[in-house]
Amino acid sequence: MTLALALVFGIVFFEVARALHLGREVHSIRSGAQGAIRMLASGASDDEKEAEMRRASLRVLGATGLLTLKFLAIGAALFALFALIVTAMPGQRHELLDSLSSPTGIVIVTVGTLIYAGARHVVVKKL
Repeated sequence: MTLALALVFGIVFFEVARALHLGREVHSIRSGAQGAIRMLASGASDDEKEAEMRRASLRVLGATGLLTLKFLAIGAALFALFALIVTAMPGQRHELLDSLSSPTGIVIVTVGTLIYAGARHVVVKKL
């Protein structure tokens, strides 16, 4: 029962991360850094390079801040789920914490979430 509840955390993490489109910020950070490196390697003047590096730094910083806020939102959603479970089933608090922090529990949640993600992909693709 406790591992099933722990698996719900993995599924909620996956769905909230998907809904918040975390990939956009990761892509923005990556492309901003790559663009900055390309600019450094270009034949542009030092002033142009400096100006572009400042703009790229601001873009990367903004995307990193937004990504951080999204991870905080995911953490808040998972904490709310934990509080809901503990309120509904007070006896599960310690068992749930133990299963979420044990290596076996982490592996089960990870594998279960990957299976859920694969099954979800197949179902959505067929629709």
